[in-house]
Amino acid sequence: KKPTADNDNDGDATMKDATEEEEPPKMIDPTVGLDTEILKQLTEGMGFSMIRAQKGLIFGNGSTVESAVEWIMQHQDDLDIDEDIPMQPAVKAQSYKCNECGKILSNMANLELHANKTGHSDFEESTQRVKPLTAEEKAAKIQGIKVLLASKRAEREEAEKAENVDREKSRRFMGKEMAKTREQMEVEKRKRDAALRKKQKQEYARERQRIRAELAKDKAERMANKGKLSSKLGVDGYNPDGIQYELDADGTPTTEEGKDGAEDAVASSKKPKTAVHASAAKIDDYLTKVSSYRAGGDGGKC
Repeated sequence: KKPTADNDNDGDATMKDATEEEEPPKMIDPTVGLDTEILKQLTEGMGFSMIRAQKGLIFGNGSTVESAVEWIMQHQDDLDIDEDIPMQPAVKAQSYKCNECGKILSNMANLELHANKTGHSDFEESTQRVKPLTAEEKAAKIQGIKVLLASKRAEREEAEKAENVDREKSRRFMGKEMAKTREQMEVEKRKRDAALRKKQKQEYARERQRIRAELAKDKAERMANKGKLSSKLGVDGYNPDGIQYELDADGTPTTEEGKDGAEDAVASSKKPKTAVHASAAKIDDYLTKVSSYRAGGDGGKC
């Protein structure tokens, strides 16, 4: 009778399970990795044999010289003290240990999370098995995390509110300062504009007074020179070329020459003016005559 396919599969699974169960565990030498400096102190410095020094470090508590010496002294009368150390099965790492804070971490994800959170970088494998959490412990831990997150969120919101208040106060203060500065700048500008207008008025008044003085000087010169103006305009104003007569307070010449000139000017001013009618036919003659004159008393017919 041929076996069915189901029986064949069951037989293969049974043989596979038996093979996996019968596979011997991996054996390692426990003396590998012992501190050579401590072994040197125990053997060369204290005179213990290498076997006893190695057993002291392996079975002593602490893996130090003191713990190794203490274990050797307690077991020095054992019958198998000098026998070779047998190979031991390799123990699979059950967790990870942080050497900086001593915390036991169940898997690599927790190790990475712990490293990112604390900045620790010194880890090693550990044989200590982390007990899995029950459903109630998981629920309690999740609830605690939620409460912690809620409190952190509330603290962050309070901090943001405080920052917003401070930012608004700073904004208002800066606005007031800018308005005050702007107002002060406008006041200064109004002062400068007022000073400029005042300066312009003063310059205008001085220029008007100078022009009046020049007109008075021209009038006196005309009176002194029989109604003729022989002065010329220079950089500093009119620079009379004719004879200047001294006048008293009421404008009357004090010298005889001045009085004669003034009388002639007055007489010429009282003469009746005759109307002059221009002729269009003589326009060319007029232009030729006018172009022959030179202004400012610099020669010619003027």
